Amino acid sequence: MEENGKQTEMPRDRSFESSLDRLEKLAFSLQTEKLPLQEVTARFQEGMELAEHCMELLNRAEESVRSASDTLKNLTGDGRKKENDPIDNGGEESSH
Repeated sequence: MEENGKQTEMPRDRSFESSLDRLEKLAFSLQTEKLPLQEVTARFQEGMELAEHCMELLNRAEESVRSASDTLKNLTGDGRKKENDPIDNGGEESSH
């Protein structure tokens, strides 16, 4: 995709933050600028690709959080911190 004669990076190469920033700029330009139909169409298409990319990244992040949460539940049985946990006590048992 080109912007003002220069090549912009494709959505798959962008971070979530970079993609969201670009999407916000595209939306603002579509709302405020008088553009030829071809440019509106190109910006809209880029925006749709960026929105899809952001959703993919969010879905991956959600899956990662779920996986980490499941791992924690498997380690503790219910996801709660165990009393007398040697990891939380610097390797020593608590003397309660």
